[in-house]
Amino acid sequence: MYGYGGAGVVVRMWRLRSHAFAMERAVQEAIVTHRLSGAALRSRVARRLAGLPREVRRCLGDWEATRLDCLVQFAAWLRVTGRQTARTDLGGLQDLRRRWIALQNQCAQCVAADARLRSLVVHYEPSAGDVATSDPDVVVCVGPQGCGKSTFSRALYALLRQAGLSPCWVNQDEAGGRRQFLTPFGARNTKATRTSSSTR
Repeated sequence: MYGYGGAGVVVRMWRLRSHAFAMERAVQEAIVTHRLSGAALRSRVARRLAGLPREVRRCLGDWEATRLDCLVQFAAWLRVTGRQTARTDLGGLQDLRRRWIALQNQCAQCVAADARLRSLVVHYEPSAGDVATSDPDVVVCVGPQGCGKSTFSRALYALLRQAGLSPCWVNQDEAGGRRQFLTPFGARNTKATRTSSSTR
């Protein structure tokens, strides 16, 4: 694993799995999967570091000094440039993982060349609308007949409506068959929270 310094040059290379490699992966997970940036990202990393044994923490001193700010700024750059938003889909997130190093290099070049962008990245904090939630888009209830899937789904549907959301409840038994049941899930333009129940 390797990364860049302020000038966009490689600052460290880990050829074998190490504590630093594990922290790089943890930060990547926080940025890509949990879509964290700014203070929330720093807080997540600080909690992770604080939970490590003292001798491991000492080993990570260089990593923390050279990489943490770079990764926080990289997360901010992804947001500022629109490469990652609260609505980035799974394919977009997978693309971020695939291009992780190339995007960091691109970030370093862009930030070095543009003082305004550098200022935005250094001082970036996500707004309330930019913060992603980990709420599911689809809830699927699967189980044997009579175990309460439909009852649970009806109750969840009612609660989501009371919360001001626009859920879509689809019951395979009432839909008429598998194809009719799956049709609403294929509608890509629908952004409603969905609940469903299915009997196998």
